[in-house]
Amino acid sequence: MSNTNYTIDAVRFDFVCEQFFGLMIETSASFILYGFYVHYFFSTIRPLSRRITKAQIPLLIAIWVMLLLGTTHTILGFTRDILYFRYIQKLVRAYIPWSEDPLFRKYNILAMTQNILFAANNLLTDTFLLYRCYLIWNCRVRVILIPGMLMIAAFVPGLLQSLVLNYHFSLLESLSTFLMATVTNVLLTGLIAGRVWWMKHEVSHYTETYDSVFRTRYGTAMKIILESGALYCVTSILLTATTPLTTGAGWYFHSILFALGWQIVNIIPTVALVRGTQHSEDGESSPGEEGDHPLVFVNLGPRSANANST
Repeated sequence: MSNTNYTIDAVRFDFVCEQFFGLMIETSASFILYGFYVHYFFSTIRPLSRRITKAQIPLLIAIWVMLLLGTTHTILGFTRDILYFRYIQKLVRAYIPWSEDPLFRKYNILAMTQNILFAANNLLTDTFLLYRCYLIWNCRVRVILIPGMLMIAAFVPGLLQSLVLNYHFSLLESLSTFLMATVTNVLLTGLIAGRVWWMKHEVSHYTETYDSVFRTRYGTAMKIILESGALYCVTSILLTATTPLTTGAGWYFHSILFALGWQIVNIIPTVALVRGTQHSEDGESSPGEEGDHPLVFVNLGPRSANANST
């Protein structure tokens, strides 16, 4: 029931509004980045769908699932902000502790669902990277064992935090999750980039025709791999560093980074595929090649080179 004589505490109201502005900044940044992601998604799906190979089927399934997770996560963020705004409207009329408000349970469910989706999306993106590593290393299971265990070690704490802690993570808990995710990404990026470098080294022993055709292609693959890995790592480190910032400009900056984290797990592999597809369509790969572009890594070089480097 509203109270016409009620005066809200200024400090409490400022804090609630600041939190809401942070959520709005987070959601707005997420919507903008989501727009870029959708653009890159359709730029990728059209050329890939024209020439579907057996090795690309898991790839296509993964990018469609990533779109579904990213879209659901973005919609939930917008819905969460509406609930918090409704709480502010009620708070102006009468003081109700946030934990006792009926909206709190709904808000927590949405936030928890978002965190679960984020953890699942991270797992899918890492699995996507793990699959690429598996292909380029000629399907050697032992190469991906340690990265696979690290990937699970990053996913499980994130999932438990989402289920148990309901959106409020301590610095140590967030640090452990982000750290494991960063280490996994660095290791997989290093394994893929190292293998590409070795294959390029092997190809250089062939004729000048092979060298000129594949030199640029290997260089393109290396550039995309290292740029993607660096962007992911920088975002993860900044997110960890800004986790303690809960007020003022620091909170707003963390909100933007969190929005970037939401979308970057989908943007990075999608942009990499777009760039690889563009290079393929520009004629950098042989017309009959199965690999389509550097990021598939099925036939990055001559078969004899792959055989020699196993």
